[in-house]
Amino acid sequence: MKPLPNFIPQDRHYVEELLGRILSHTNDDDETFLIELIQYEDHHFRVIFSTEYFQRDTPKNELLSPTKSQWNTLKKKLKRHDRRIFVFKEHGLIGQHAFLDFGFLKPK
Repeated sequence: MKPLPNFIPQDRHYVEELLGRILSHTNDDDETFLIELIQYEDHHFRVIFSTEYFQRDTPKNELLSPTKSQWNTLKKKLKRHDRRIFVFKEHGLIGQHAFLDFGFLKPK
């Protein structure tokens, strides 16, 4: 397995605003599925968000696990918003919430 790249530090406020926009379906910043952002010593982040992000047309009592396609679409959306983002392969569910780990690489 390849070692992880070195991540560059990012302003937490910038990352929270970025994820707030990405994890919403409207231009309304008040409606975001972001729950928590965790920052680690190696400068990578874990975002915890509502699984409702993936299933806006599904009733809450019928929420299903996100599909591989939905995860891949979210990863692509992250990279479109900031090309420096490196997304970890590991992602998943924690109870009723989803998580995804990522970091910021040095610009090329």
